[in-house]
Amino acid sequence: MKNNKISLLISILALVGVIVLLIGQFSNKEKSNTTPNVEPKETQIVYVNIDSVLISYDLYNALSLQLMQKQQQLESELQTKMLSLQNRMTQLQNKFNQALITSANYQQQAEALTNEQYTLQSWQEQKALELNEDQVGLTQRVYDSIVSVVNYINADKKYDLIISSSLGGTLLYGNPDWDITDQVVTLLNQRASATAVADSNTVTN
Repeated sequence: MKNNKISLLISILALVGVIVLLIGQFSNKEKSNTTPNVEPKETQIVYVNIDSVLISYDLYNALSLQLMQKQQQLESELQTKMLSLQNRMTQLQNKFNQALITSANYQQQAEALTNEQYTLQSWQEQKALELNEDQVGLTQRVYDSIVSVVNYINADKKYDLIISSSLGGTLLYGNPDWDITDQVVTLLNQRASATAVADSNTVTN
């Protein structure tokens, strides 16, 4: 009788164990079936045509024109100084050939003109360096402006990748629907116009 009770107890415990196991398996299966399928997020990629930006960016065109005018002015000034120096050298040589000045006087004036030539060369190198620095500054200013506008646009759009496109670059084709160049140009010109108005008001006040 006692053995029958023990056997019955063991059977009951075994049955409970099987039930618990089945419940656990069913619960895990149900969880796996109810887990929502998360689709991967579609990557958002756009591009900006830098060549078009530079063509349509009013501030860049204005600053580029100023830089070009400065370069032309310096070239004209250099040409005038070089022509003047060459004429004085020729006149000095003619005076010496006609025995209008002594050898000592000729040598003294020739040495002075030679020193002036070295000074002019140094001036030319300095101005070329200044022009190069102006060009680098212009490039950096435009680059910073473009990056600032792109970041402003992306703060709302949340693109995953924004590509820079230019002639001869790595992007050979881009879907026109992914082109945000016009947005960039519009914001650049709006900001440049607002800055110009603010500067004008500051000067008049």
